[in-house]
Amino acid sequence: MYGKDLKGAGFNHYIHQPKTSFKVYDSEGDYIGKMKVEAYELITNPDNGEQGVHLQVSFTSTSDKYKDYKWVQTVATNGPDARSQDFHIYNDRSLPDENTSPFYYAKRDYERFGSLIREGNRYTFTDSPTRSRPTTTTTTTVGWRAELSLVGFNSSGAHAVHTLYYGFNLYPSGHSLAMPLTSIQYPNRYPWLKK
Repeated sequence: MYGKDLKGAGFNHYIHQPKTSFKVYDSEGDYIGKMKVEAYELITNPDNGEQGVHLQVSFTSTSDKYKDYKWVQTVATNGPDARSQDFHIYNDRSLPDENTSPFYYAKRDYERFGSLIREGNRYTFTDSPTRSRPTTTTTTTVGWRAELSLVGFNSSGAHAVHTLYYGFNLYPSGHSLAMPLTSIQYPNRYPWLKK
């Protein structure tokens, strides 16, 4: 099923593969731009052997309905403690010690990375989350899931205009699985954005 953009993965979700693009419509049905999946793949960190996924998506705005866009990422994981089956949910940020906003990128990210994050009307998100593989004495799978929302700003406030779901599992057997990268047809369900 992980191949073409497919409808029917459940609840009208769409599955996307790397190097594909798709149109983005906001909750009012207005076409606001195009999303491109630049990369989505399983990775191993060469420094510490942790495994996970690498995701890079870019959104190009074609509408003036929203004056700016930012990314919000909400994570649910039982890692790094593979003994726990309980998932912990948190608002993910690139620099959590510096960033008190709900948005993924901090002011210093924009200063350091500039056009890699935003160039003109193009907004890019990149993340490479990894976790330690569970040991063979552990029966619990390490799971990591994220809802990544593109948030548009206009005179009426902040609006989650499109949400992607992705993640991975690391199994005690040594296998890894990337969850399908899926568009969710409802806004981010977590409370980091106040209406």
